[in-house]
Amino acid sequence: MGGPLPVSTEFAAYEKVLPGAAREILDMAKAEQSHRHSNNRKDLNGGITHQFLALILGAGLLGGCIWGAVYLAMNDHPAIAGLLLGVAVLGVITSIIRSRPVFTGRLPENEKETSDES
Repeated sequence: MGGPLPVSTEFAAYEKVLPGAAREILDMAKAEQSHRHSNNRKDLNGGITHQFLALILGAGLLGGCIWGAVYLAMNDHPAIAGLLLGVAVLGVITSIIRSRPVFTGRLPENEKETSDES
């Protein structure tokens, strides 16, 4: 086999043994490619949606923590307000650090190729 399709001599042999087999093999390869592309597209769209929802939820939680800290500070609970704000800020800092390849040692694929060539 030469990749996903048989080499031309094998194609001719299939067609000789069973007329129409070559067309069926090509149709099957096209259907497989279409299916694979569809699944890749769904995977990509799902990942984008997941990241967007995580961003919205994180922003909402951060806003809630800030609002709660301000409310507590205005109602004579500065220690709890500071603790709540501190936890929120540490969460944001941790999230930023974990997402940066500089801090984690993970390089994007395109940077790996250039660093290997050096």
